[in-house]
Amino acid sequence: MNKKDKFGYWFSGLVDGEGCFNIAIRKVPHSNFALQIHPRFIITLNEKEYPTLLYIQKNLKNFFGIKIRKPIINIYKKKKENKISKRAILQCETTACRQLIDFFKKYSLKIKKKDFEIWSKIINYMNKRKWKHRTKEDLLTIAKLNDKLNRGTKRTKWTYIKMKKYLESFPNADIKIGNRYTDEFLLNEIKRVYNIVKRPFGAWTFDKFTQNKSSSVKRHFGTMRNALAQAQIKEKRKK
Repeated sequence: MNKKDKFGYWFSGLVDGEGCFNIAIRKVPHSNFALQIHPRFIITLNEKEYPTLLYIQKNLKNFFGIKIRKPIINIYKKKKENKISKRAILQCETTACRQLIDFFKKYSLKIKKKDFEIWSKIINYMNKRKWKHRTKEDLLTIAKLNDKLNRGTKRTKWTYIKMKKYLESFPNADIKIGNRYTDEFLLNEIKRVYNIVKRPFGAWTFDKFTQNKSSSVKRHFGTMRNALAQAQIKEKRKK
């Protein structure tokens, strides 16, 4: 057995014990429905094992071309015991996660095999949608699979039920903020949001937007998009 395969099987065994396949769902103002989805793979070890994570990072890159950012050390405070512990963490997202699917198909897992299969199913679904998982149906599909990955409600905030309830607060089923829309649509959205937040978008008032139309929309699209997302959240809270 060559060095590459030796490392592959060793790493697979380590992941069975210390690895975690995870889907992070975060609130981000400028995203559709103010949500972003990131697949993650995490290994957590004792602080003393930090060199082991550096060894993993190096060999994944050298043998398999999988680039993972440098491991970090996190400090945790245990409230009940009033103690502080340090843990070494290796974490990767998106591109490396897609590459790891092929890796674990070759060097198969045993204990974490089911978690890996659900995790890879979510990533493959996102790949199929070309990472444009922007509709309510897409988010609900991912949340339902994520429930299985997290075995219910204990390990994730965004369960299928909570996701469904959250999305129902948006009146438009296909709400998308992007430059694919016409100037008329964008200007109507600006007017609606301006009436909610009651403030200019930077130095640009609604009147200036309407006077300059497409040129202003293009130049100040980032500011407008963030304001729209914040207004949607504000509308949701009122309900």
